[in-house]
Amino acid sequence: MSSFTLEIQLSDSYLVAKGYGRRNTLAEVLEGTRQIAMALSETKSKYLLVDYSEVVTRLLATDAFNIVRIYESRVSEFQDIVMAVVINPAEEQFDAFWEKICRIRGYQFKIFTDRQAAEDWLKDKIDQH
Repeated sequence: MSSFTLEIQLSDSYLVAKGYGRRNTLAEVLEGTRQIAMALSETKSKYLLVDYSEVVTRLLATDAFNIVRIYESRVSEFQDIVMAVVINPAEEQFDAFWEKICRIRGYQFKIFTDRQAAEDWLKDKIDQH
């Protein structure tokens, strides 16, 4: 059984997903992705703040590629959104690699270790559109 939980709510101008616990398998990561994609589809939101600062994820570096491939093939909701992701600083190396792959593939995702910086960046993107 997974010890990962995800709370999703709509703020004034963007969707907020707050995660807690551990994700030790690609399947656990993809379950969170599925939940977020469903919320994006239901709310029609184009802006997303994901706060995983209290999440520990233990995956292989190759899974960063696999995650993005799954976005491309199964998560059409991610094609046109802007996403700021607040991460656990201990996971910055893996997440920076994931972010780089996402950007190369055309996604507008950016990682942060500070929630306020993530919110400021996301609000700036909203103001630009």
